[in-house]
Amino acid sequence: MFAAAALALMPYLLTGGIHLDGYMDCCDAIFSRRPLEKKREILKDSHVGSFAVIALATLFMFSFAAFASASFF
Repeated sequence: MFAAAALALMPYLLTGGIHLDGYMDCCDAIFSRRPLEKKREILKDSHVGSFAVIALATLFMFSFAAFASASFF
């Protein structure tokens, strides 16, 4: 399990999580189901929304599950 967790976090540790901010902003805007003008405001906002946190947690859980169920260990 530790190896699966390490492999799941490795891309983010090596790159410094450079793309996670954009991923979280996009998830916040897309899942908000608001008009286009409001989505653009959400993309420029520096605060983290609840949809971003849920999407990031889901991303981490799915990548951990993928590495944990891999048969190369």
